Amino acid sequence: MDIPRGVDSGIRMRLAGEGNAGLRGGERGDLYVFLTVEEHDIFHRHGDDLHLEMPISFTQAALGASVNIPTIDGIGEKYEIKAGMQTGTQVKFKGKGMPVLRSGAFGDLYVTFKVTTPKNLTAKEKELLKEFAALRGDEVSECTDFFCKIKRFLSGE
Repeated sequence: MDIPRGVDSGIRMRLAGEGNAGLRGGERGDLYVFLTVEEHDIFHRHGDDLHLEMPISFTQAALGASVNIPTIDGIGEKYEIKAGMQTGTQVKFKGKGMPVLRSGAFGDLYVTFKVTTPKNLTAKEKELLKEFAALRGDEVSECTDFFCKIKRFLSGE
């Protein structure tokens, strides 16, 4: 059975003459197959459009960077992140979605950027970030664990 490009879950395909034999030696009936398309690991499908959440680092968002956006065809798309990009920014890549059923057209790919916060910073990284915060006038807390926060609360800080 040839399944056309662009099918989605719930599509019904008819296979003429592939069903049960007819009564009293009559012709075979038709077989109807209902398709279910598996979910992809990173792309989420909405009709012919695809959606992707793309993690980027704090430094890539703040300073700008060139990143490779994965595409369903496996080729990828280069994209220039502009300095100051905020988490939740969405970019549309026209024609990089799913094939439109029985057509030469393609849906679009929507990429939503998510800025990730680094974990397990080294002492040097912490020092540089504190310096950065001081330059910007941002208040930061040395207190990160539960007991430290309780101690500060009780002392009225």
